[in-house]
Amino acid sequence: MKYFSPKAPEETVTLTFDFTAALDAGETINTPVSTVSIISGTDNNLNAILSGTPQLVGTTVTQKVHAGVISTQYSVQVCITTSAGRVLCLAGNLTVNAAVDN
Repeated sequence: MKYFSPKAPEETVTLTFDFTAALDAGETINTPVSTVSIISGTDNNLNAILSGTPQLVGTTVTQKVHAGVISTQYSVQVCITTSAGRVLCLAGNLTVNAAVDN
């Protein structure tokens, strides 16, 4: 399980999921799909944390996230379908915290 750096609700950040190690030689990514679930806390508009669609860059997929509810921990999962017809998934935990003044 991957742990992303915490973010504030006001921030938009890009999460990166690297599928390189899971792909066989010559296999490519056809279709990425992102989903989100709650690990702890409450968010009545759960899917609003996903900003746009996942973007494919070679063997990595990026997903922008924004908003979120303070003190909530999310699991963001990206599943791909490969050129060989396999479905592979990677997930990471993301916590939303209050912004900290420096």
